Amino acid sequence: MKFGLRCAIACVIGCWSASVLAQSEFDSISRVGDKGPPAQGNLVPESSTAYEVVLKQNNVDLKVPINEIKWIDFQGSPLAMTSANRYAYDGKMKELQAALDRMQVGNLQPDAATDFAFYECLVPAKNALSGSGDLTTAGAALIKWTDAHPKHYRYLQACELLGDIFVALGKLDYAKKYYTEVAKAPIPDYKLRAAVALGRAYLSQGKVDEADRAFDVGLNAKAENDALNAAAQVGKAQCLADKEPQKAVKFIKDAIENTDSTDIEQSARAYNALGYAYEKLYALNKKPEDMKEAFYSFLKVDLLYGESGDAHAEALYHLIKHWNLQKKPERANDARDTLAKQYPNSRWKKLADGASGRTGR
Repeated sequence: MKFGLRCAIACVIGCWSASVLAQSEFDSISRVGDKGPPAQGNLVPESSTAYEVVLKQNNVDLKVPINEIKWIDFQGSPLAMTSANRYAYDGKMKELQAALDRMQVGNLQPDAATDFAFYECLVPAKNALSGSGDLTTAGAALIKWTDAHPKHYRYLQACELLGDIFVALGKLDYAKKYYTEVAKAPIPDYKLRAAVALGRAYLSQGKVDEADRAFDVGLNAKAENDALNAAAQVGKAQCLADKEPQKAVKFIKDAIENTDSTDIEQSARAYNALGYAYEKLYALNKKPEDMKEAFYSFLKVDLLYGESGDAHAEALYHLIKHWNLQKKPERANDARDTLAKQYPNSRWKKLADGASGRTGR
């Protein structure tokens, strides 16, 4: 009786261990949207490039463009790595770091270990871009990774991140180098991604005409990506806001209709742009309802998209002003404290300190 019970327990534990340690004997590519179910087979690294991954299925090569890939579950990877892949795709950096902490890279096969190394660069890079980490250190780690893996399916993602980091450091020429690398991809989605990133970089420096041209280049790429096209449309509307805020408001609202509400970063950016356009409209017409709509736009980012990093920091910066205009200094101080606590190195925190004459709290 005891022997039979021990055997049963051992069998359950063995099955459980196998499911945890080795999820599949094949490499599995999770695909975006309507691109079909996960594709399973054996990765062909010598035929794969930074633009497409080649998977062998029944002695036939399947070529999967990188814009169709969410992530790859490599054969033999632990379930924690699958969780890490999902968290990275969803932009959940805290959860991603927790998943990484549960794994030992020495236990991963080489392809999974390379993704693991990328994630170890991704988390500090995203944190630094949101103002809660060191940009230079994060950038140096990413440069080392990209130099070592120029044919990896995450190479262009790393290049775009490096461009963003150099923009945050105020080094637009270096940023353009990495955005250009992304734009070289023979994939319309990536030409659009690079153009949107460059347009935003120009906007951050007040170069509206250059930004407008960059967004046009992106839209002319004819990418079949509603979210990215909406981001380019929001960017163009921001360029228009200073001169024609009424049109800008309409264009941004239309773009929001085409933005997936679960896309935290894009949604937050769109509502910040809408808030800015409404502020410009109020400056033109002095209608109180326009300033109220601006306030609600920024508040929506704070309440619904608090994990959007830099976009959340931007919303908090504007909310400080709006709460003060409503004669609610305690709420303004709450927004200021959140900005200082969550994004201590953010440019928005520095702008808030400058506006109030503070040097920090």
